[in-house]
Amino acid sequence: MTRRIALAILLSVWALLITGGLGAYWLTRSSMLRLLDESLFAYASSVPGLIHGSAAQPSLNPMGQDRYRVVDNLQRTVGQPFPSTAQWQPKLLFASDSFAQGQHDRTVTLQAYWSVTDTQPVPRPVTVVYTRSAAEFDAKMHRLAIAYILSGLAIGLLTAAIAVKVSKSALKPLAATNQQIASIDEQHLDRRIDVAALPAELMPMAERLNELLARLQAAFLQRNRFLADASHELRTPVAALVTRLQVAARHPRSSDFYRQLVEECSHEADQLRLLIEQLMQQVRSQNLVYNESAEELDLAALLQQCMQTVSALSGAKGLTMKAPSLPPMWYVLPPQRMRSVVLNLLSNAIEYTQSGGSIELDCKHDLGHIQIDITDTGVGIAPEHLPHIFEPFYRTDAARVHETGHLGLGLSLVRSHLQAIGGTCQVTSVLGAGSTFSIKIPEKLLKSRESPHHLESASMT
Repeated sequence: MTRRIALAILLSVWALLITGGLGAYWLTRSSMLRLLDESLFAYASSVPGLIHGSAAQPSLNPMGQDRYRVVDNLQRTVGQPFPSTAQWQPKLLFASDSFAQGQHDRTVTLQAYWSVTDTQPVPRPVTVVYTRSAAEFDAKMHRLAIAYILSGLAIGLLTAAIAVKVSKSALKPLAATNQQIASIDEQHLDRRIDVAALPAELMPMAERLNELLARLQAAFLQRNRFLADASHELRTPVAALVTRLQVAARHPRSSDFYRQLVEECSHEADQLRLLIEQLMQQVRSQNLVYNESAEELDLAALLQQCMQTVSALSGAKGLTMKAPSLPPMWYVLPPQRMRSVVLNLLSNAIEYTQSGGSIELDCKHDLGHIQIDITDTGVGIAPEHLPHIFEPFYRTDAARVHETGHLGLGLSLVRSHLQAIGGTCQVTSVLGAGSTFSIKIPEKLLKSRESPHHLESASMT
């Protein structure tokens, strides 16, 4: 990049030098040609016999290479006349160049008046063609061109050196930033780019990169926790299975013992199967390759189906389920993701609500969002747990895991599915009084077939 910047600066300077040099050369050439033509015109005007009206004329150079001829209107060359004192000014017609046998000549053509005799002083118009060698002029121009070229080369080389130094100095912060970025890997995601050392133009980019590194660090930490928790969850039932089988294999046992062993191993295997299925679902929900196609569905009917699905669980605990009476609400959504979100939140509410409590599902259109609220009267969530409840395997009461089979992946699946849809889930909770999980999906992402009607809440037991 340093070379490209230096080359760009050098080419720009050279372009200016060449353009300026050519312009100066042709301007100088034009000025010198004009002076040469004026000199030739003065010499041509001093030809003996011409009526010029000025005594202060330069004398001809008979020893030089100057040539002239006087031609009348019939293009005849006339002889040498006698001088005349009549006042007639010569007029320059044009100047031209000629090249013959490698020699460059400059010629001026002017109009003047010629006196025939002293007794007949009436002048007649004649044309004077005056030629002089331009060798001296060409030599001066060649020296001037060489001077321009050498000056341009010198300035160009000096500019190249300055351009390289300036580009290196300008790119020095980028080189330092490159070293900082090269030192960041999976083991050092806590390192950040020094924004203050960069030019003002690059500061926004560095800030965005630091934000990206912070997100990557959080993602790697979460992944490591996920792997550690998954390993721990898998190790416990596998260790129990291996221990029971090793104990049983030491001595012959009765059929009742083996029957009980099979039942216990079957229970542990079910726990393993449940954990593996939830792990697979968790991975699929976060995998961008898993892209369930959205389709038009009635959101009200989907919510009703979810309520019916969990009715057996709520009835077994003696819970009251409430939901609004919803008109059809047609939207384009991935049905399995949406169903998984609602079912996991309802199951979570049932899990942490004591017998005799109630769970209420509500859906409404609010400020450009579709909002689904699931409220329970359960044990609530302590404030210190709220920031972590959507993390995989996080549980507020780890002691109840084996008792309930709750593995701590449900809310993590909710967050993953909603992120894929473009929605969010927020929680408000009062310890000992219950919690409310609010799903919000921007309406512009839903591509509704028709605007949702106003919802009229009604209770359903």
